[in-house]
Amino acid sequence: MTRERGLAPTPADSECSHVHQRQSSDNPTNESTSYRRILVADSKRPLNDNPSMSDKPTKRASTPIEQLGHRWYLAEHAELQGKTQADAERALGWPRGKVSALWNCKQRYNQEAVDEVAAWLKLEPYELLMSPDEAHAIKQLRTAARAIANTQHQLGGTSTRPAA
Repeated sequence: MTRERGLAPTPADSECSHVHQRQSSDNPTNESTSYRRILVADSKRPLNDNPSMSDKPTKRASTPIEQLGHRWYLAEHAELQGKTQADAERALGWPRGKVSALWNCKQRYNQEAVDEVAAWLKLEPYELLMSPDEAHAIKQLRTAARAIANTQHQLGGTSTRPAA
């Protein structure tokens, strides 16, 4: 909880949202004098009176999307399955703006979004980070490797690994 401590004069042209204009009765030129409220937390520590600054450390700016060395292939995988942005809105419960920004690579994806989209498209999360062709090729390789392993197991468990 904060309480008002007092008023401190600021320049008249300040654009702070906490600036209040007041005419001073002892001002012979009848000009406005600006004052800003300074709020103090219960700990009696003054809050930062600069509205463009916060007490939190500055967060490092993220790399712009167009400079990233990778991207995700949401639109390509969805379109391959015949799904649209409207389908994503309904299925994922996301706002239209979020779906559009993620679909068109205008917003960075996060792990939660990747997991939700992967479940919706019935894909592994890592597949969204590769083109549909590459993801399909890897699926085929995995299927072939499993078939070979199953065949080896059915033939008596012989292994092609050299003995230790």
